[in-house]
Amino acid sequence: MLEKYHSDISDFQPVFVNVVKKIINLLVQVYLEDAERQVIDGTAKDEKIYQDIIDETNLNLKMKLTSRYAKLLKTVLLRPVWRKGALDLDLLTPDILDVEWDETPEQLSKIMITLYPANGKYKEIEYSLWTPETYQRLDYKGNIIETEQNPYGVLPFVPVWDSYPGTGSFWLPGGDDIILAQEAINKRLVDLMLVLEMQGFGIPVGKLLTDSGKLEIGPRSVVEINNPDGEFSFQKSNAPIQQIINAIQFLISQLAITNGLSAEVLSVKPTQQSGIARLASNVELQTLQKEQRSLFARYEKQLFNMMKIVWNTHNATNKISEKARLKLDLYDSRPVMAPDKQAELWKAELDMGITSRTDLLIYKNPDLSRKDAKRKLKEIDEENKQFNLSPNQGVKPEE
Repeated sequence: MLEKYHSDISDFQPVFVNVVKKIINLLVQVYLEDAERQVIDGTAKDEKIYQDIIDETNLNLKMKLTSRYAKLLKTVLLRPVWRKGALDLDLLTPDILDVEWDETPEQLSKIMITLYPANGKYKEIEYSLWTPETYQRLDYKGNIIETEQNPYGVLPFVPVWDSYPGTGSFWLPGGDDIILAQEAINKRLVDLMLVLEMQGFGIPVGKLLTDSGKLEIGPRSVVEINNPDGEFSFQKSNAPIQQIINAIQFLISQLAITNGLSAEVLSVKPTQQSGIARLASNVELQTLQKEQRSLFARYEKQLFNMMKIVWNTHNATNKISEKARLKLDLYDSRPVMAPDKQAELWKAELDMGITSRTDLLIYKNPDLSRKDAKRKLKEIDEENKQFNLSPNQGVKPEE
């Protein structure tokens, strides 16, 4: 990029901050905690097999990675694969994929994977071509090296999209704004480093000096001026340092806002918000996260069914029951608030009558049933009476 805009880049020092990683990590909240997966409508043996698969494939970590790649790249593929006598899971990115589909993007008809050699030689590139009926290996010219029957009878892949592909195309658009803004931010940072260096040293200015082009300038050098009218000094330029910093901060803030985040999450300036304001600023992000939870709940179930097909194909005497299904509980993220701000929000909800102390107790401890929560509240009220404390700040205790 420096060579594109400058003929001499020797004075520049490349520097960057990874805004992309920060944005993606903030947007992806589905797998902040491991999903709880359970096999239902099956047997105890089915549950044991699936829990072993989760451990062998490192499923929790790979699904976290998948959610991040899907957010950035918009479209990726998951492939359960039988490798070295065990089930594994591959995450495939768009740069190595070519895909054909039928009437809808979910109806995949053909998938080709580019296999790049470690040595980088073009003539050693190969391709894996999958259809529901066959599997083929191709050389770099597209010639068939080998052909086998597809043992699964279906394409063993699960598409993962950042949003539902309602445009009719398998490849979802988007994501370029983050990459382009990242490049613009990095360029401004490189410019800023050079400006700060030049501004710090100043610019040497000479007037009527003999051999001024050969002067050695430094703290141990002496500039001899023989001409009575000659002058030598260092001048500071009016470098737009603050303007560059403002431009960088503007780009980062706009990048956050246009992707459903508040500008404060990427700001270095401390801010104070009320509980209500903090909740309002998270509404868009919460909506996006609910959509992600719905999408990944579907992907996880599709992946379970595909894993079952691959497993049963290679384990004829130890199959997972055909009727076995996946019960999934994904992490439900909530906006993080300081304790005083959270208390302010809860008090406002209690005053408005849109929640109860039972609801708040269950919120703090989701494992409690409503019956247990009401019993706990009565215990709290009894203890508060012993110390002459108001149980609920003027709100009538629940019965």
